[in-house]
Amino acid sequence: MKYMLKAIVPFRLMLAMALSDMAFTVHAESAAPTSPPPTAAIPAFTEAEQQWLQQHPEINVGVSRHSMPYEGLTADDRYEGLISGYLDFILQKTGLKASYRSLSWTDQLSRLREGKVDLLPLVPYQPERQQNMLLSTPYFGEKLMVMGMNSSGIASFNDLNGKTIALQMNYGYEKVVRNDFPNAQIYLANNIDDAVAAVKQGKADVYIGLLSAICRMQRSRPHSELRMLFPTPYEIKFCFGIRKDQPELLHLINQIIPAIPAAQTQQFYRQWITDAPVKKDEKFDFSRLTRPYIIIHAAAFLLLIIFLLLLLRHQRRELRHRKSTENQMKDNLMILETIFDTIPGPVFYVGINGEFIDCNRAFADEIIGMPKGKMIDRQLADIIALQNADKITFFQHKTSELIQAGGIQIYDMDFVCADGSPRDFSVYSAAFKRSDKEAGIINIMLDISEKKKIEKELMLAKNMAEAATDAKSNFVANMSHELRTPLNAVIGITHLIMQTELTNKQLGYLHKIDTASRHLLGVINDVLDFSKIEAGKMSMEQIDFSLNTIFRELKDMFSAKAREKNLNLTFTINPSVPGSLRGDPLRLKQILINLVSNAVKFTDSGEVGVVAEFSRKRGNRVRIKFSVVDTGIGMDREQLDNLFIPFTQADNSMTRKFGGTGLGLVITKRLIELMDGKLEVTSAPNTGSNFTFDAEFEVGKLTEEVTDTSTIIAINRMAMKSKNLDKIEKIRGARVLLVEDNAINRQVAREMLTQVGIVVDSAENGQEAVAAVVDAGKEFDAIFMDVQMPIMDGYKATEAIRNAGKTVPIIALTAHVMPTAIKRCLQSGMNDHLNKPLNPELMYTTLLKWIKPGERQYSPPPPPPQTTAEPLCDMPGLNLSKALEPINNDQALMRQLLDTFRKDFGHEGDNIIRALEQQDTNYLRHSFHKLKGSASYIGADKIRGSAAELELKIINHQPITRSDAEVLVNSIAEVVDSIAILSGKPTVAH
Repeated sequence: MKYMLKAIVPFRLMLAMALSDMAFTVHAESAAPTSPPPTAAIPAFTEAEQQWLQQHPEINVGVSRHSMPYEGLTADDRYEGLISGYLDFILQKTGLKASYRSLSWTDQLSRLREGKVDLLPLVPYQPERQQNMLLSTPYFGEKLMVMGMNSSGIASFNDLNGKTIALQMNYGYEKVVRNDFPNAQIYLANNIDDAVAAVKQGKADVYIGLLSAICRMQRSRPHSELRMLFPTPYEIKFCFGIRKDQPELLHLINQIIPAIPAAQTQQFYRQWITDAPVKKDEKFDFSRLTRPYIIIHAAAFLLLIIFLLLLLRHQRRELRHRKSTENQMKDNLMILETIFDTIPGPVFYVGINGEFIDCNRAFADEIIGMPKGKMIDRQLADIIALQNADKITFFQHKTSELIQAGGIQIYDMDFVCADGSPRDFSVYSAAFKRSDKEAGIINIMLDISEKKKIEKELMLAKNMAEAATDAKSNFVANMSHELRTPLNAVIGITHLIMQTELTNKQLGYLHKIDTASRHLLGVINDVLDFSKIEAGKMSMEQIDFSLNTIFRELKDMFSAKAREKNLNLTFTINPSVPGSLRGDPLRLKQILINLVSNAVKFTDSGEVGVVAEFSRKRGNRVRIKFSVVDTGIGMDREQLDNLFIPFTQADNSMTRKFGGTGLGLVITKRLIELMDGKLEVTSAPNTGSNFTFDAEFEVGKLTEEVTDTSTIIAINRMAMKSKNLDKIEKIRGARVLLVEDNAINRQVAREMLTQVGIVVDSAENGQEAVAAVVDAGKEFDAIFMDVQMPIMDGYKATEAIRNAGKTVPIIALTAHVMPTAIKRCLQSGMNDHLNKPLNPELMYTTLLKWIKPGERQYSPPPPPPQTTAEPLCDMPGLNLSKALEPINNDQALMRQLLDTFRKDFGHEGDNIIRALEQQDTNYLRHSFHKLKGSASYIGADKIRGSAAELELKIINHQPITRSDAEVLVNSIAEVVDSIAILSGKPTVAH
């Protein structure tokens, strides 16, 4: 019989496992609440405490809504729930009276800060809450459980990642869950009913909540399709929250909490959480039985006796067939043993003390490599210690947990198999019993090695994809920086030349250069915007602005072009649209510029109209509908289908005729979506197009229309006089500090500023700037601060100036225009930023924005001396004929640039070799960066190419050999010699 029972055990265990998986329940008694330390005597109240109690005989208590079974108010405002027992004990010991108010959590905190509530009984303990209240010693704690649908398929704690988890607000465990499950979605519910409804309606996969609240809900709804799945490692401890100006009440409560008897806290728990026990002295009332019932029971007893006699006769007959029955049972047991051994996955079970009981063949052969007979009655530690000694403590801990808590636990672990190969398993463990006594733990191991391998490959692929995205973003940002630097010279110098006396033909050439340069800058901006949107790095500002101002600027921008084509250009704002909005005016303006520009470009006759209409309002947010309608060439269905494909226009012929990158509408559509809007297009050939979109804004707080200084300043001198020269003249004589390490960039910026009457002081690095502003105490109206400089960069210089208490406006000069770079500028203390290449109009506009107008002393600089030097020609290392083209063959300016280069870099070759020998990569990087930018302005193509290549190596942490550096050094020497010959000055030693 002994062997029969032993053989039956595995089959019964497997059946029990299956049944438990189908109907898993957790009893509230199995996870009783944590209690305070053992009961201690309440110390006698001091005279000061007694006096405080006399002065404050009654306290106001804030009660949470929807928090049963923990706390609540009855219809007659009587306080009830588990916590009421704790609070009644405190009131009894202190003699205090209490009045109760049912409040939401937000109202509780507000009333507590205002002093209208003295005590909050149900506060989840979190140290950060001490900023708003005093927290008592935790007096009650409880585990959090996972609850879900029977068909959820969620079997373990790890399965929650990637799911939608419903949590109750203000309980303090949202942050922990987000950290443990970064890929999970969080659904915040007001109370348990909302959370359970979210799971039932499919808004959430599971609900994580307090054990007692879930048990109470299940008892009230026994037929609910939701069930408790498994416990979590989280636990919430509750404490009393007290007004910050009542530390005496906190001290009293902290003295009383340890004195609450443990038996009394358990009584609180049984009264409100578990079913009330039947009293032992309760007796059965036999008077309730009437005579008919006695007769019925007597007849039933007689029938029972007859049944037992017949059963006894049957048993005697069965005894005669016992031998044959036993043989049949042995056959059945052999079949069960065979079934158990043919289970492909390893299965084993151990006793409560860790002794090995039995296993199937897969566990013996694959995991241990030992016959089952040699493992019986041995400790599990002796069997697996050879290969997996580190797992013994882990198994012992899991066994102890299961014996105490019951149910099923699922966990992953790695294991070294009998053949020495490491494998990953998901282990399903459950406790089983014999004769109502704990017997041990059964463990089923599922091989998940392939799954883990796939997960690692997916994670590697994800990391590589993210790295590729970052690399692309960095590449675009770096390329933007590299392209903007030479464009700075082209646009800036073109602007300077256009301020001189020119013939109409020369002015026409310069207009074409300026137009082409700005077109190239627009292409760079489009590619950069597209890259930022694709990388998810495009952020939207939230500032107040006037829609009237934006429409007025658009009208000024496109009126001239519309008049050239004899188009009727109209801008209309519906009166119901608020005068002040809050959002991102720059991006809204970018959207409208793209749409209006296309409408004017593709319309040869008729009209272009822009309309803003009120759509709807919700609270403080309004939705505005914008329409851009034209009577242009229109598009057919095929062209509309290709309209929002990047780098694609409506058709090839349009590309040849009108040009463009094919990114404008793509960027426009993405920007509208970032504004929570949608772009729609209707069009027909030869009829026109209608682009409509809506966007959501907050209602702004501007009481009057603010003058926007971003109006474009015309490039040529005449246009400037007619539009903004008066504004510029109001700040004539203002003193500006220009901090720029690149001499040529410094020279171009100085020319732009002095040209409009700005007095310029310069510094070559951040240290010089700090010395001028802080140490010397010079007063400036504004500072233009380059970001990337040697010795001290622009960020550190700005921080030093701000730390010295200086409030002078600081404007960043940078070719890096990614949001992270701009954000860093503002965080360091800068007020604004200008992108390189410098745009004269934006530079002047920025000055008007930050410099206050006023009368200042100003002496115009003397005119440059006339020179009769021989025309410059190409020299070794210098392609001057090419370099002179962008500056309209300005020989004097080129001589200045050549002389500046010779002075700055005459000895740079020696410095580079010395820095290379000392492995000073910081100096080398700054040197290569400056050489690359400066060489492009004087036609030193070899220097630029070598410097760019070496700078890229440093950025990518690649080694630089001496031969690599000597190529650049020799090119520098060649150029310096050529400049010396052109200038008639002795050659610099090198």
